[in-house]
Amino acid sequence: EEDDKDGKEEDDKEGLYDEREDMLQEDEAMLEGDLVPIRLMLVKLQNTSNTIKNSSTILLPEWFKILKDLRLKACMMPQDVLTHWNSTFDMLNFAVK
Repeated sequence: EEDDKDGKEEDDKEGLYDEREDMLQEDEAMLEGDLVPIRLMLVKLQNTSNTIKNSSTILLPEWFKILKDLRLKACMMPQDVLTHWNSTFDMLNFAVK
């Protein structure tokens, strides 16, 4: 990769910029602290999705019953898959609905 004028590697060819690079250390620490509840929620959604999918005898029928009681379409909760682009968004979008 190319080096910029400060000797740092240019890591983004798409024009995206990580604003944390210009943050003061205490501001970055505050941001990381503010992100903790969001990360915890994501982990809970990921665990819920995986548990429902992998529990075909107990939770899966109950999941479909809850959806029916709420008058929602019977479907599986999308899983967050590291190699699938946009899967985190799909999972969050499903949870919000």
